[in-house]
Amino acid sequence: MKCTACGHENLSDFPFCEQCLELLPTAGSGRAGGFGLLEQGTGALAAHTSMWPPFPWNPQELQNPLIGREKAVDDLLGAFKDVHKRIHARIHLLVSAYGMGKSRVVDAMIRRARKVDEDTRFVRTRCASGGLPFRMWDGVIRSVFEIPADADPESAGARLMNALKDDAGDEARELASLIGALLGYHVPGARLPVEDDEAVVGRGTAAIIRVLGMVAAKRNLVIVVENANAASRSSLTLASSIEASLRDRPVFLLLLGSPELESILPKRERVSVTSLPQLTKREADQILRLFLTGIDEIPKEVGQRILKNAHGNPYAIKSMVRYLREAGAIRLDRKRWKISEEIAWDLDMPDDLAGVVLAQYGLLSAEDRVLLGRAAIVGERFWLGSLVALARDGQDGGNEFGSTPRDKVSVRTRQTLKRFSELGFVETRQSRVETVETFAFRTHTHHQVALSLLPVTARQKVHAVALQWLLLELGDRSDEMLDRLAEHAEGAGKNADAARFLLRAAERAGARVEPDDERRLFAAAEALVDDDDVPTRLNIAQGLGHALARSGDVEGALERYDQALKLAWRMRTRTGGAAALERIGQIERDRGNLKGAEDYMLQAMRLFESVDDQSGVAGVCHDLGAVYWLRGDFDGALQLYRKAELIYRDLNDIRGLSAILHGFGVTHFDRGQLEMATEFLQQAQKLRREINDPASLSATLNALGVLSASCDELEAAVGNWTEALEHAERAGNMGWVATVSNNISEALMPMERYEESHGYLKRAIECAEMAELPRVEVDARRNLALLLHLEGKHDEAMESIERARNQAKPLGQPRVLASVERSAGELSAGRARLVEDDAGKAKSHWVRAESSWRKAAQIFEKGGYTLEAVTTVGLLADALYELGKVEEAEKQRRRQSDLKAASVDTGSSSP
Repeated sequence: MKCTACGHENLSDFPFCEQCLELLPTAGSGRAGGFGLLEQGTGALAAHTSMWPPFPWNPQELQNPLIGREKAVDDLLGAFKDVHKRIHARIHLLVSAYGMGKSRVVDAMIRRARKVDEDTRFVRTRCASGGLPFRMWDGVIRSVFEIPADADPESAGARLMNALKDDAGDEARELASLIGALLGYHVPGARLPVEDDEAVVGRGTAAIIRVLGMVAAKRNLVIVVENANAASRSSLTLASSIEASLRDRPVFLLLLGSPELESILPKRERVSVTSLPQLTKREADQILRLFLTGIDEIPKEVGQRILKNAHGNPYAIKSMVRYLREAGAIRLDRKRWKISEEIAWDLDMPDDLAGVVLAQYGLLSAEDRVLLGRAAIVGERFWLGSLVALARDGQDGGNEFGSTPRDKVSVRTRQTLKRFSELGFVETRQSRVETVETFAFRTHTHHQVALSLLPVTARQKVHAVALQWLLLELGDRSDEMLDRLAEHAEGAGKNADAARFLLRAAERAGARVEPDDERRLFAAAEALVDDDDVPTRLNIAQGLGHALARSGDVEGALERYDQALKLAWRMRTRTGGAAALERIGQIERDRGNLKGAEDYMLQAMRLFESVDDQSGVAGVCHDLGAVYWLRGDFDGALQLYRKAELIYRDLNDIRGLSAILHGFGVTHFDRGQLEMATEFLQQAQKLRREINDPASLSATLNALGVLSASCDELEAAVGNWTEALEHAERAGNMGWVATVSNNISEALMPMERYEESHGYLKRAIECAEMAELPRVEVDARRNLALLLHLEGKHDEAMESIERARNQAKPLGQPRVLASVERSAGELSAGRARLVEDDAGKAKSHWVRAESSWRKAAQIFEKGGYTLEAVTTVGLLADALYELGKVEEAEKQRRRQSDLKAASVDTGSSSP
């Protein structure tokens, strides 16, 4: 299309001239480039959504009813009343597409909630689109304790400490320091120990939960967070933790966002959600008539076109009415507002909200569109300084020594951004870059449309300057914005730099336990890294492999570990090779290939020892110990654990030591030494809570649950397992999700909660299959057989136990096979009891039960699983009594007593 301004022949479908950036004519409309209202400073677009009445033709007394949202208000009010009445914490989601009226619904709910309890504290904040991992909670804490949004870290820290003094007393400084370490505040006089990222997160989140509990102890606390989709996984996980932890505090956390918010939240059994649908035709027509109140005659065709293109979105209706005003279709004629049917008919009415925004941008001057396009490339959140740097790009600063030109670029740019703010395109925001004025596009749609304002050829230079500006402004704080640095590096054509930024960002996401972001960032780094950059490729392969393994993508993980191994061999870096071999061994162990796992781990051990890497040696000792434990060689496992323990204590490695304590605990449990098992597992739990390691904490809580269940303390077991499942989900570890779900299902069976048990078992089997964990899958299918039997589905139960038996045999893990045989015996015994009136059938079932229990008892006893052997020998004795073999039954009872005596804890509590 030929540009009418400069004559350039445009070849692409870019809406602006590629040469002069004038808006091109739109087919069917001769008016596309002719609206100069904004450039004349009339303020035609200055009406903001918060102003009422919204348009100059509306009468001042115009009512502002809430149309089509009564049910949503009732839902939110009901949730608030539930918190008020039951005194507990609750999360509720309010979701919709942009412009559906979430803020107005919240306003109405708050007005009605005040009538229920006038003392309730209402706090509203908006989650920043970018920033530190816990940026959502930065906004919450600032709002709750009345800390100004623009307060610097020192001021924020001091204000928080002072605000906590009344409730926390002498602990105010410590609590403020812990929260400050998480949110970036500097608390005066704070003395925190040097900790890793995970420890800071663990203690900081606990402090936030505690201080919010203090506030809610006085009165109801309602926290409303807008733009919650922008929250990190860490922030949303903390939200779930608050709901679980503050069971006796009235805290109502209302998160506002798009429909995707429900899937972003960490998986939960239940989450209450209120959705705002499109308005009905009748409701949309009511809103349109409200906006047009004060105009004498409204052409029917105009109203129909607006309603058709707005798709039931109130904001879209309002934007299209505003567009008619900007385009001159609504104008003042002899002191009366009218719609020009002729102009309205010629207008190419935008098809959607993005079209409305593009049309509004089209009314700007070419210079303004360039500035807006540059801002969009800098990011949805951008800085005045970056735009000034772009405007001055290529200038040398003049020839006069010791001075620079006064070009007024900063003043002009600030004035233009202020005008954009008045027009509703952008708004000021709190700065992540200290002392720099920060702005953000008002909505995601405004940002996305603005990205189209500059041709692709002009964008690379913008990215390059933005990258340089950010690096200079951030200095040694560049880790705070690695994702933005990577985006600009890639846009500037510097893929190698982008890959390194993404690698660092992925590592930080892993330390913060954000598995989805970790995988995404590693994968993005992998796609950009140069083939010749071997160190970065090696680190990416190791990191992505570990992230994929935790999420259940075993084949993807093995592929990356193999890449890492070959790169390490190529560069003869023995530490890198050892780490890759150890990871491969871990996967083979979890797959049930214990011999292959041992081979890989021994190779890793030799490489670590060759470079005197004691931490690496200890890690392999721990992994090998787990292999020996799975085989039932408890003495060998304990010997390896002891060696690792000595190294970890010498290195003061708390994380490693917690793993060894866990290993001691589960090994002593399988030996039947419950007191020692409990002591070690509780020590491991304490350390893992301190370092906030969710995957490992899930493992230890799972073991404590198994221990409780073995003592018939099912409620305690389910409590441990429920918490374990939350941590496993937070870590994105499919293996532990499968294991814990399986255990919960087993505990629910004797409670006759069969439907819930089926749900957990289904999830356990799906996760085990995905993560290629045959041992867990076998155990889940064993439990499924027992559940089907309880439901009277005996044939299906036998099919399930037979499938579990066939899957267990090739694993070479005695405990797994023995557990299946014991359950097979329980199924046969159950069927015998059902047909006890038919002696012949009953006897045949008891014979099968005896056979299965005899096999199971032999395997348990031979493998050293004393506690399991005690239970199984007792079952065998029962079957023998039923078959009339009294003498042998008595013999098995004596054997059971001997085994029980052997399982009594002896010796010291140190292995």
